[in-house]
Amino acid sequence: MEQTHNTDSAGIASFVIAIVSCFLFPLILGIVAILLGVSSEQKSGLATAGIVIAIVSMCYTSYIYFTMFQ
Repeated sequence: MEQTHNTDSAGIASFVIAIVSCFLFPLILGIVAILLGVSSEQKSGLATAGIVIAIVSMCYTSYIYFTMFQ
């Protein structure tokens, strides 16, 4: 008997890119993670987590940038 795995590639990619965006190029990769999470066909938990992590990463980076150069 074959088991079909219902994986959401865009949701997984969104989550992974959001985690990476915490360390490298947060504004660019954050936007990519948000777009992948929103375009995910299945609104899985990983897609939602990717969107949330990307938004937090972008907000934190913006806060650091504006307080540092003020």
